Amino acid sequence: EMPPDRKDLSQADRALLLKKLSQSLQAADAAQVALHGRGPLRRLTRDEFEQNLRDMLALPHLDIRDLLPQDREQQHCNKVAEVLDMSRIQLDAYLEAADQALRQAVASGMQPRTREQHHLPATRMFQTAETFGGREAMFYAKDSQMVPLSGGDLARMRKENRHDPEMELAIFRSASWPYYGYPDVFKAREAGAYRIRFSARAVRQLRDFSLRPAWDSIPMNFRARKQSGADVSGDVRVTGETFDI
Repeated sequence: EMPPDRKDLSQADRALLLKKLSQSLQAADAAQVALHGRGPLRRLTRDEFEQNLRDMLALPHLDIRDLLPQDREQQHCNKVAEVLDMSRIQLDAYLEAADQALRQAVASGMQPRTREQHHLPATRMFQTAETFGGREAMFYAKDSQMVPLSGGDLARMRKENRHDPEMELAIFRSASWPYYGYPDVFKAREAGAYRIRFSARAVRQLRDFSLRPAWDSIPMNFRARKQSGADVSGDVRVTGETFDI
């Protein structure tokens, strides 16, 4: 039974047991070292390399993992020294990733960046009026009722810069998840960390496309990436609750 009762063994018996175990463990360790040598040195995996750079450069959101070749595995473990080789390609990739991390950590000019804020209404969140999955997957709503906007309607609203702040974008998971919402107008002018906030609520969709409060909220993750399409969305879809913006 664990943990053992301290009173099960006397102090003398405990000392004798530890002495016997120590001798056998040391002998087994010496035999292992004689046969295979001490634990070999190995390079950092790409996850470890990214985490170390985040700590050293104080960049908690640094994302350089995908710049590095995927680590090989042995028996479903990617930290085995035998398979963590360092080829010329590996070295070039690690150096390039380190350079990119340093560019993010070091100021790009003499003056600090000017802080900018952009507010995007619902009708600027998607470039189109619908997405994969049909009307049940996405539509615009106001006062919890669907507003049937077409692509032409959105184009006119954006051309005239006429947006209703009460309009909402209703998104529901479907077989075609994830969706691709490329915000209209805004583009990041340089690499770096950007803070994005969403105002959202959990709802249920009824048959007439009206909205009602959800019984339970469901967590949803958001991830920014380069523009893609349905043909390259598999790597996003396998992550689960991911929204491609």
